[in-house]
Amino acid sequence: MEVQVNTAPLVNVRVTSNVNSFTAEKRFDRSLTIGDLKGRLELVTGGSAQNMTLEVFDEQEQPVCHLVGDEALLGSFCVEENYRIHVTDKTRRLGEFDDTSNVEKYELPEGEYNKRNDSVRSFLLKNKLGKYNEEEVKKKQEEKQKQEKEEEEKAKTITVGSRCQVRVQGEPTRRGEVMYVGKVHFKPGMWIGVKYDEPQGKNDGRGCASSTDRAPGSSSSSSSSRPHVRHSATTPHFFPTMAMDNRSGGILGLVNPSYGASDPGMNVPLTSKPGLSQLSPYLNFDPSYLQTTQPEFIALEGQPQRRGRFELAFSQIGGSCLVGAGLGGGHGLYRGLVETAASGHTGKIRRTQLLNYIMKRGSASANTLGVVAFMYSGLGWMIYYFRGNQEDHLNTVSAATLTGLLYKSTAGLKKCAAGGLVGLGLSLAVVAFSSRDKLKDQYGHHF
Repeated sequence: MEVQVNTAPLVNVRVTSNVNSFTAEKRFDRSLTIGDLKGRLELVTGGSAQNMTLEVFDEQEQPVCHLVGDEALLGSFCVEENYRIHVTDKTRRLGEFDDTSNVEKYELPEGEYNKRNDSVRSFLLKNKLGKYNEEEVKKKQEEKQKQEKEEEEKAKTITVGSRCQVRVQGEPTRRGEVMYVGKVHFKPGMWIGVKYDEPQGKNDGRGCASSTDRAPGSSSSSSSSRPHVRHSATTPHFFPTMAMDNRSGGILGLVNPSYGASDPGMNVPLTSKPGLSQLSPYLNFDPSYLQTTQPEFIALEGQPQRRGRFELAFSQIGGSCLVGAGLGGGHGLYRGLVETAASGHTGKIRRTQLLNYIMKRGSASANTLGVVAFMYSGLGWMIYYFRGNQEDHLNTVSAATLTGLLYKSTAGLKKCAAGGLVGLGLSLAVVAFSSRDKLKDQYGHHF
């Protein structure tokens, strides 16, 4: 009786070693000899092929066998998918190739480096860039000294115990009390420490004070008011005096105690608008944010707060296509019902005919109205542009008339004129309807 065992010619294994700590996934041919396998594993692990021993472990990390005999084939051993081959080389130690302290290095002497013309230092010196530009370095030092002096002067306008309101970009407005004015150990410059009214933050705003020195019942900190510095819940927070405002006695745009006197205790307004119900002074946002004075669309700075013909063109064209599809689909449904009833169609055949009528008439009407709307919008915008961006009813009437003429221009002179008259009539009707209140005021007394 002959027994034949069929196995895959390739096997995927995991490779580990005592030389390094990583695991490599490799695929080997079962026809490889153990000697050739050691040569390939030498490139993977760094161990010496002459000194390595190979041991096989299964998926449960149980030892299976040792790979011995350099002439033996890998396929003659019990090595299955996802087994692990561990390489041991007693002449090597773990992490030997990761330690670069014993690697001989070459350091270029300072004198020889200065003589080179192709170095970064040579380029910076030649072009007077960075620290090699004495004028720029001196200018920056003077600006830094001036800034530090300004910060110290501005810090004098803030006194400990003052009430303040803190605004940080991207975060709600908070109110608190100034607890510290001066320098801190973690950042240069003058800083303002603020204790919030609400239990937020990590310390009580006293500069280097730890979290154990907080006021009873509160946990507070402050957020950096330097431009583009965000609040962080993992670091101490204080306010630098870079953006101090001497006029208001606070940090410009962020700590601003110059509110109205409607609440002497908190020195903040209690209502967002006159006549509204009273709001709590402990809210963590400015009540003025409740006002909705912004336009409902985005406009460029300096541009009129209204949509122009170009912006309206998109909604006009899209709306015309939808209206055309709806009207055409309704007409197609009506015609389909009449035609299929006359032909005696029923069941699936009738439903298919109805869908054909609806889709055909709907798409034709949508295409027609969409083309007309596109022509009208384009002509209207060109008239508006050539008239020096002047918008009035003349643009509407002219664009509609030219649209009618152009749409029927290929059907002959008479139909072209008829199309222009239709456009003129429809535009005059629209203008009269949109200006009905104005017309009533001017001519109402004659009727």
